[in-house]
Amino acid sequence: MFRDGSNFFNTIANFSLTIRNRIFTRQFKIGMIVQVSRKKIALTNAIQTADSQAAVMNVFLRNRCCFDNVHLSKSFKKLAKLPNEALLINNPIFKDMCKLTETRLQVMSTRSIEEITYSILNLVTSCRGKLPLVYGSLSTIVFDTVTERMKEFKCAQLACICYCFHRMNNSILNVTFLNKVSDHLQNQVLECTKVWPIMHLYLVYCSRSETYSINDNLKKRLIYLIPQFTIYQTAFILSAIAKLDFCNDNTDRLIERFIHHSIPILDKCNLHDLSDLTWSLAKLEYPRKDVVEAYLGYAIKGLSSGTVNSKYFAKLAWSFAKLGITDHKIYALISRQILSNYNRDIPIRHLINTAWAFATGGFLDLVCYDNISNKLFRKADKMNEQDISNITWAFALTGYRNEKLQNKVADTVIGLIHHINSSNLSTITWGFAILRCSNYHLFDIIAAETIKRIKSTNSSFSRFQPGHLLLLVWSLIVANVFSQILIRIVLHPIFVEHYLKGANKLQQCQLYQIHMAAKLKAIEVGGGLIPNHLYHLYGNLLYNHDKRHTYVAIEADGPSHFSCNQPYVNLGQTVLKQRHLKQMGFAFAQIAYHEWMTLNNKDEKISYLLEKIDAAL
Repeated sequence: MFRDGSNFFNTIANFSLTIRNRIFTRQFKIGMIVQVSRKKIALTNAIQTADSQAAVMNVFLRNRCCFDNVHLSKSFKKLAKLPNEALLINNPIFKDMCKLTETRLQVMSTRSIEEITYSILNLVTSCRGKLPLVYGSLSTIVFDTVTERMKEFKCAQLACICYCFHRMNNSILNVTFLNKVSDHLQNQVLECTKVWPIMHLYLVYCSRSETYSINDNLKKRLIYLIPQFTIYQTAFILSAIAKLDFCNDNTDRLIERFIHHSIPILDKCNLHDLSDLTWSLAKLEYPRKDVVEAYLGYAIKGLSSGTVNSKYFAKLAWSFAKLGITDHKIYALISRQILSNYNRDIPIRHLINTAWAFATGGFLDLVCYDNISNKLFRKADKMNEQDISNITWAFALTGYRNEKLQNKVADTVIGLIHHINSSNLSTITWGFAILRCSNYHLFDIIAAETIKRIKSTNSSFSRFQPGHLLLLVWSLIVANVFSQILIRIVLHPIFVEHYLKGANKLQQCQLYQIHMAAKLKAIEVGGGLIPNHLYHLYGNLLYNHDKRHTYVAIEADGPSHFSCNQPYVNLGQTVLKQRHLKQMGFAFAQIAYHEWMTLNNKDEKISYLLEKIDAAL
């Protein structure tokens, strides 16, 4: 109904013919016309053409006095669903409604509490950010009105208003205002029997650490009402707390109570709620494996039941991977969801999150990866830097190569190169290097951009975190791109001395390997050799290696530099862990343990290993 201007005119014409044959009061006629105009405004697709806009505008202007605040705010709610903000702001109906709303807001204090609450709810939650003419006035008037008539508001109404503005991060929710709300509701919250008002108030106060402990009654009431929470409400509050990224002993205990409450009612859970619950566990880094296993069981059951919204399976995949789940059954079911609807349009973020989860969980389905790659290829030009960083990391970790997609993404990276932050730039460079990308023009541009950023500041390293710069240079070397300027910077004694002590084991080894690569390619480093005391520092750090990983220290420059503690590591006594060695990207990742053991002495092992490295470089 009313999908275009002609249908609207037909309706008005039919209505006019009807009232010619019947006697109606003026009030009824106006009421019907206003009802028609309300329906018209509510259907957002109907007001995007000039003809329909003019038709509705004509009816609206003649009868706008008949709109009460509730229906006016409902119209805003529907208008806010227009495809883009520019279309809304330039809409003549919207402009006139803004003026009318501002006029109405001036006398808001004379309205009923219910009308005030409902109007704010529709205006704020549905039109957030799209009310440039109203928003400033709304904040001030709401603050004054609610403060002046605080005693008339009930718990549910104040909770609604506070949560609306909390969602908008509005400055109206300052400490003074929240203190007044807290004082007024001190006793009311203990009498409230509804879950939503208490939950909304708790989230508002929880999001502001300075007011977090104001109302103890609120926390007591929330705990008292936990048995009444549905699975949807449980998922809602847990995900909201996880998004706040603010936890202390009180919230930890509360989270534990909610998770414990969710287990018996999981059978009433749909995949929407389950994905929110699982995501909350992942964000909160919840440690109990029995709970994770329970969620996993219901997720497997839900994914087996039929076609699932991509938002839910992507969220589940990311969450279980983040929680350390390596059960390939869940990932296989998600893979089947992708493959079962080849032509289904899946958003970029969902595809990338799923690919990241597969890589983290150690799951590799080449057919599914091909499907994901084909879908991403069509949308590669729409990827942002974070999307590119995540997908290159995922594919590099699993070793999956798709040159067609790589070249398309590389072109996107070149277009975004000046806007990519150092963290993502280093990850992207690492990913393309590990995947042996054939686009060397990309690596040259990355090297040039890195040098440009370093030279553009007074401090050589201020634009890059040391770890990012180190990984980037190491990746360029793996890609056989030797930028002498970058290698000089990373291997400069000042950098090494400043950074090496704080580096993790993998970074220490990368720094050492960059030095070896420079020596093998006869690149001068920092105007000469690194001082001996830094070699000792290398040796001591690498000798005391972390046994959870396999990092290799090579005595590249002879024992005179390593007189302290004989710091080389005998690989014959260490089991090679393929995952970490693949990340390092050198040829000795493929050295089998038994092949290494056939070498009899240290010199043979060192020579053999250096030959492998030289061949790789």
